[in-house]
Amino acid sequence: MSFFGKKEEPKKNNPVPGKPLKEMTFTERLVENVKSFAWALCVYYITITFVVQNFTIPTGSMEVSLLPGDFIFANKFIYGAKSPENIPFTDIKLPQFQLPAFKEPQQGDVVVFRFPHPEMMPSQNGLDYIKRCVAAPGQTLYVRNKVLFVDSEALSVKFDLPGVHFDPYERSEGQVFPRHMGSGDNFGPFRVPKKGDQIELNLTNYELVRYLSLRDGKKLEMRGGEWTVDGVKSTLYTVGQDYFFMMGDNRDNSLDSRYWGPVPRSHIAGQGMLVYWSNTDAAKQSSIPMKVLMMFNFFSVKWHRIGTIIR
Repeated sequence: MSFFGKKEEPKKNNPVPGKPLKEMTFTERLVENVKSFAWALCVYYITITFVVQNFTIPTGSMEVSLLPGDFIFANKFIYGAKSPENIPFTDIKLPQFQLPAFKEPQQGDVVVFRFPHPEMMPSQNGLDYIKRCVAAPGQTLYVRNKVLFVDSEALSVKFDLPGVHFDPYERSEGQVFPRHMGSGDNFGPFRVPKKGDQIELNLTNYELVRYLSLRDGKKLEMRGGEWTVDGVKSTLYTVGQDYFFMMGDNRDNSLDSRYWGPVPRSHIAGQGMLVYWSNTDAAKQSSIPMKVLMMFNFFSVKWHRIGTIIR
C-alpha cells in the first residue's frame, strides 16, 4: 500500500529493460515443457547406460544374498560401461564404444550380465542375469559331491548359502555344458577360457570351441576333415576375450555356467550394489505398469531388505 492509499503493483523482473513483458503463448509453454521432458529423458538414459541401472531378482538362485522380489541397483561404470548398440526404440545401429574400466570382474563379485547362450535357450535371449563370479579367466574349477573347488581349494562357505526356491528350468544330469563335464553336482575340471588361450580343435572340444567362436565373432568350420577359423586352416583355436564362470549362491537350485557356459567379458553389464526395494508380488508381474502398481502394495514389502548392501 502506497502513502496515498493506492495498491502498488508487484514488481516483475523484466529480462529486457525498456521492453514490456510478454505472456507466453500456449505453444511456447508446450515447447518449453517438451524441452524439459526431453532433457530429463536424456539425463535418465545416460544414467542407466553409463552409471547405474535397476534390476529385479525373479528367482531364488542367489538366496540368501539376494531374494526373489529384490529390486537392486547395479554399478555399470565400474567395469567400463558400453554405449548402446542402437538408437532407443529403433533397430538403427550405432557405433559402439566402451568407457575405461575401474576394475575387472573378480572372483566373489556379484555380477549382472546378458544371458550368453541364446542358441541353447532362445527364450532367454537379451535377458539380464545376476550371479556370483566363482572363477576368473585362467582359473580351473570342479565340483565334487556338490562342493566347489577353484584351483584345488574349496570355495569359501559364504558362497554356499541355503535356499528353498527353484529356478524355472528343469535340470538333469545330461544338461551341463559342455556335455562331457559330468553333472551339476560333479562337474569338471574346467579351465575358464582366458584371452589368448589356445584350445586344440577336435571333436571332444567342438561344443566349447563353437560356443566361444560365436561369442568371439569368429567363423569355425570343418572342411574336408580339416578345421578352419575365419577361413584359415588351424589345429588350435585362440580365445578372443576373457570369460568368467558364474554360479548362484543357492547353487543346488541355480541355472548357471555349469549349464550354459562361461560368460564372455563383452556380456558383462555391471556389479550388484544395493537393494533399494523388495516386494515379492511386484517381482512376479511381467508388465511394467502392474510391476509399478504392485511395488506400492506395502503389505508385501520386505522392509528389512531395503538398503541392503550386496556383498
